[in-house]
Parts: sequence; C-alpha cells; structure tokens
Amino acid sequence: MALLDSIKDAQRVTNTKVNQDYNELIAACKADLLRLGIKPDKINAEGPQIVMACKLWVHWYTDYQGKGDAWRQAYNGYVDGMRKDSANLAGDADV
Repeated sequence: MALLDSIKDAQRVTNTKVNQDYNELIAACKADLLRLGIKPDKINAEGPQIVMACKLWVHWYTDYQGKGDAWRQAYNGYVDGMRKDSANLAGDADV
C-alpha cells in the first residue's frame, strides 16, 4: 500500500480532493525526520517505521480526534526511539 493511501486509511479519509494536503504533510514529516538525523535512504524506502512516523505526524497536524497534543507526544517519542537505533541515523546525527 502506498504511503498516501496508508495515511488516508488511518485518518478514515476516502476523498481524493485532499491528496495534495496529505502529500504536503507527508513531505513535512520526511523533512523533519531528515532534520532529526534519520538516514535519507531509510526515509525514501518508506518502510514500516517511516509509515508509522508519518501517520503520527499527520494525526498530530490534523488534530485527529481532537487529540493533537497526544499525537505530538507519540510522534516525538516514536522518533526518539528511532534515533536511538544507529541503523536509522545519518553519520553526523546527534542522539
């Protein structure tokens, strides 16, 4: 399943008119992961960790179920865990 479809399924969205908005949120999440030191090849591969990080990010930014702050905390905790795994980190990242 494509990342966009996975995100929309998680948000219970079927309308294609919002695809551009969701693609922008996914791009912002990937930029944040890169900023935090996650390897570009890990981000671009869109494996399960990246999919989950993007779902949490989108839930946070859309204030999914009125729980934006809880989703922010979940995203930050999840990405912190990813950063503790050196296999995810670019060479110059600070853990």
